Amino acid sequence: MVSSGTLSLIACNSGHESLPNANYGKVISIKQQNYNGNKTFNIFDKNGESWSLFEKTLDLGSFASGLDTTYAYAKSNIKNTKDDFNVDIKTFKNVSVSKDVEAYSIEYKTPGQNHDTDPMQIVRTTSGLVIVPDTPDKKIRGVVLYFHPTEFGKSLVPSCINKSTTTPEYCNITADKGDNKGFNTFAYLASIYASRGFAVVAPDYLGMGADWNNVHPYVAYPEINAISGFNMFPALRHILNEKGIVSTENLPLMITGFSEGAGYALKASELAQGKSAKILKDNHLELKITSPQEGAYSLQDQMDFAFADLSDGMFNCANKPKGSSFVCSESKMIEVELNKENPSLSSFKMNEDVIKMNNWNIVNAMIAAGNKPTLTGYVLASSLYYDFNNLSSAYDFVMNHQFWSSIQIKGQVINLFNLFNGNGINYKDENIYTSLHENSLRMKNIEGISYNVNESHNMTFYLGGDTRGAASMLKRSGMSNPAIFPKVANLKGVNINMGYGVNNSAKAFVNYGIRTSPQFKHLMQKGSTYNWHTILPINFINMKYDSVVATLNFHQAYSCMKYGKQFVGDEAMVSSVMPCNNIKNISMVESSTIDNAQLTNELVLLSPGLLDKVKNASSYWASTKAISIADNAYTAVPMDHNNMFVLSNIVAMCTFENMLKGGKNSGKCPDLTK
Repeated sequence: MVSSGTLSLIACNSGHESLPNANYGKVISIKQQNYNGNKTFNIFDKNGESWSLFEKTLDLGSFASGLDTTYAYAKSNIKNTKDDFNVDIKTFKNVSVSKDVEAYSIEYKTPGQNHDTDPMQIVRTTSGLVIVPDTPDKKIRGVVLYFHPTEFGKSLVPSCINKSTTTPEYCNITADKGDNKGFNTFAYLASIYASRGFAVVAPDYLGMGADWNNVHPYVAYPEINAISGFNMFPALRHILNEKGIVSTENLPLMITGFSEGAGYALKASELAQGKSAKILKDNHLELKITSPQEGAYSLQDQMDFAFADLSDGMFNCANKPKGSSFVCSESKMIEVELNKENPSLSSFKMNEDVIKMNNWNIVNAMIAAGNKPTLTGYVLASSLYYDFNNLSSAYDFVMNHQFWSSIQIKGQVINLFNLFNGNGINYKDENIYTSLHENSLRMKNIEGISYNVNESHNMTFYLGGDTRGAASMLKRSGMSNPAIFPKVANLKGVNINMGYGVNNSAKAFVNYGIRTSPQFKHLMQKGSTYNWHTILPINFINMKYDSVVATLNFHQAYSCMKYGKQFVGDEAMVSSVMPCNNIKNISMVESSTIDNAQLTNELVLLSPGLLDKVKNASSYWASTKAISIADNAYTAVPMDHNNMFVLSNIVAMCTFENMLKGGKNSGKCPDLTK
């Protein structure tokens, strides 16, 4: 067993193009995480009745801490997952860190971004998490390399686990001690794989965790983050060797990651099949499959997504299809086919023109607007530091001066670099998000355009055929209270003028000219991860709709890698502007698509207080599938980007199970009881 104390050793070289004396892959410390509280990674509740991550962990975008597990959406989650993916969550066990798995925080050496030109970046000490199944027969089924999604707080990383008596000191860096109690989310996700007998390696990334006093090279720099994952393999091999699994035993490797991490996963697959293949060979790992989850693979397309004034056709009805007679304030968004004999069997569909308005395939314009300042600010802060020497003139060239220079946070005014660099005060994740979002709302660009996501815009939401039921729902949900929803009108009928946002384009705080700037175009193309030829299987996991990461990323990556063609869009979706230089490789590239209503959070459309009225949470959000409606007009809000963690990892796990059992790479799981 590896000691819970600090262990130092020299590991074999990583196989990355090494600089003199850099010794990448050297392990600085391995610390077993000992728990003094809850000793179980609760993926699901004890009866398998709900997604504990959604219901009990605010970090996953849930607003429903401690909700009753008997709600209809929880039961629908279980049923949908069984029907769509052949996964009965009751076959999962809660994973105990005292007997089922062992968790380790590690620190190790890896190259920094610009390591070939900046002496401070030649070698960095960073950190990560290793979770190993405690198998009595000294066998594991394989290794999963997991790249985590975007977090702003420096200690919200895999290796900072809550309730451990040995939580590393670098987890205690936040100025107001708000993020220093550890973070269980990624340990939970790792346990999904560990519960099936996989060892999991999860890097914290450069500029995060132990490397907190460095700028995180964000999505524009996928290669250096992918390499940080590879350089954890020597530590993994040492831990396995201590458990009796000899370092020369060949093990299958699977790679995955979510959101930010999905881009790194795809880049890691390219490196593993090319110039970094030696590290896999040195550590006796054989890549079998890569399954990236909802990532930003096409950065220029993602930048255009930020610049677009997005309409979801539901909460933001700001445009209409060409040639359409649709009028936002006069036409019906939703049409209900009321079953008078049995209202619970009523169904709805969305107007086809409304669907066509949503040409970026988002769920909710408000969610998109809330994330644009933060994510755009993050990638620009990283890019301006590593590619533009952090020059004030470069900041002004790229952004509205107020946006980068006058961020109000915790009673201070700081600039964008200070917000993300970690050399000064480390702020809480939620403070970073809020400060950038609020700052974006205080400004106008040089054309006088403001970033206004709160002002009401005319639209019509058709609630149903029974005006009494509609009025009753409004009253109970608080929407008829002018103090809460002052813009709601026309309560006597079934049409309600409401909505949010007259502009959510990043043009208000980012200069649109950078879109055609040669330096930025080069940066965006260099940071994109799809334009290469794979000889090993790749299964993309994607949602139909996403308000944070443009679904165009998936369509372009999938089209280019599978068919060797640029995605040209269709009547309801924009086309990619990015190039495709691949040859087609149809047999190697697949996808698993998750319906946005596969899981739902605790919100009910227009009415958060009426979750218990949802009778069928498996509805398709935008028109094709009927929904059962209780009391005339209740529907479920579809899940969005931040609600996808659990299911997408289960689908990735299914991909790995199918690969190991020689089945199809995507689609339904094999029988997990065998």
